[in-house]
Amino acid sequence: MIGALAARQDLTIDRLSDAVLLGEAIAADAPAGFADREIRVALADADGAVELHLGPMEPGSAQRLRERLELPEVGRTLEALTDEIATVEEGDGDFLKVRFVAGHRDEAES
Repeated sequence: MIGALAARQDLTIDRLSDAVLLGEAIAADAPAGFADREIRVALADADGAVELHLGPMEPGSAQRLRERLELPEVGRTLEALTDEIATVEEGDGDFLKVRFVAGHRDEAES
């Protein structure tokens, strides 16, 4: 789904790959944050961007998920693939919110 929405927003191949890679990394660890181990995700495409909202999760789970995106052996994190990433605590649980903007990362590298 992430790839299909990214393609609709004219994300470059590199940005599309970034979105899919991050989506796969999140999907691998996300079930642990939900009491029933079923991932709840909302995807949106609007304003030249793809947004992923994951949650509500159990308290502290969104932050733990972000920590698992770190790659200590290379000194980086998969969060660098996004344009925005945030952990939000709301009344019904924790949410991980991720945003990919069409062309944004390529323009910054130019």
